[in-house]
Amino acid sequence: MTEEERNARAAAEARATARTASGEAGVAGLSVEALLNDFTTQEGRYRYGVRRNNELVTDQLTAEMEGARAQAQGRINSILSLNLEPVSRPKYLGAALRIGGDALGAYAKYSRPSTTRPTNAPTDYYKAGGGQYL
Repeated sequence: MTEEERNARAAAEARATARTASGEAGVAGLSVEALLNDFTTQEGRYRYGVRRNNELVTDQLTAEMEGARAQAQGRINSILSLNLEPVSRPKYLGAALRIGGDALGAYAKYSRPSTTRPTNAPTDYYKAGGGQYL
């Protein structure tokens, strides 16, 4: 049972008690009507106060949520963004040409027979038919 329902029930009980008491006492007229109207007015004021308090609480919570959202956005904005520079892709063709060139150079260097005699090599190491020093 909500607070408004409890208040409405209490006001209805107060009006019923006032009617019963005035009927038993034999009192009627404007004074009894004024008393009943006063109970109804008090009930309305209380109901308005409860509703207004609920509206204010809702407004306060909404403002707090907006503040929390703004604070979170501010924290997000304060983080330095990660600006990655474009990654340069490897140049496969250039690497393949360098490797191929090095391989051809090594092959050319070691595939040719040496025709010059080293300065400290004895003459009997020279092969007569092949023209190579061992």
